[in-house]
Amino acid sequence: MLGTTNKAAELVGEIPFAEPTPLLVFELKILVLVGIFVYAFFRFSWSMRQYTFVALIIGGMPPPESFASGESDRQHFAQRAGNLVSAAAETFNDGLRAYYFSFASMAWFFSPLALVLATALVVLILYGREFRSEVLQVLRD
Repeated sequence: MLGTTNKAAELVGEIPFAEPTPLLVFELKILVLVGIFVYAFFRFSWSMRQYTFVALIIGGMPPPESFASGESDRQHFAQRAGNLVSAAAETFNDGLRAYYFSFASMAWFFSPLALVLATALVVLILYGREFRSEVLQVLRD
C-alpha cells in the first residue's frame, strides 16, 4: 500500500462517507496499521517459542518413579510448566488483541469518528469475551 499511496488515498476518498485526508496523514495511518501487524507478529511468534519451552519442560521431566521416591519435586516441575503456559497464553492473547484493534484502526481511514466508534466496539467485544463469556464460566466451574 505504501507504494501506491496516491491510488489508495483516491480510492478511500471516493467512498461517500469518508473524510478527505492529506496524503501524509494517509501514509501515517498505513504505518500505524503496519505497526500493529508487526506487533501482533512478534507476539504470536514469541508465544510459539514459549509453547515450545513448555513442551521442552514437560519432555525433560524426570520419570514418574523419581517423583514417587521423592527424589524430584513434582510441585516444582508443575509450577514451572504452568507459569510458562500462562505466559505463552497471555502473549498469544496480546497478538489476538492487536488483530482486533487493527480492525478498529482501519476505520480511521474513513474518519476519526469511525475510529472512535470502532475502538469502542472492539473494547466492548473484548470485554464480553474476556470477562462475560460462556467459556470463562466453564473455566471457572
